[in-house]
Amino acid sequence: MAFLRDSPRVVNCFNFTVAENPELAQSRPAAIKIVPVMKETSVQVGERFKLRFKVIDSNSNQPKADIEDVGVLVFLAPGIWQQREVAKPAAGGEYEISFVPPQAGVYYVFFQSPSLGFRFNQLPPLTLQALEK
Repeated sequence: MAFLRDSPRVVNCFNFTVAENPELAQSRPAAIKIVPVMKETSVQVGERFKLRFKVIDSNSNQPKADIEDVGVLVFLAPGIWQQREVAKPAAGGEYEISFVPPQAGVYYVFFQSPSLGFRFNQLPPLTLQALEK
């Protein structure tokens, strides 16, 4: 690495080695993706919407069943309303939550699972559009 300082004038080069932090390598999250079961991305304002999804292991492409700590965060952009809950396991390796959108707009749905090692900010969110009746 080259180091230059103007005042007082100092110029020097340092040798160093870059290596992976072994503690960070051990804490890597599982390769997971969230796949929504429903095809519809629009919901009605004021009506209960049931969101069903699968948690898929990206390495084996198989659903992961019986996960007890799948957290879901739903919020209305730009964050003026939100709901957090733990998803309930359903049949066939699916999970579900339900919510009632209070107003029209774009809703983002984020997922986390501490036992699988992923947080809300590590997976892409689902996007839903709430429309007036």
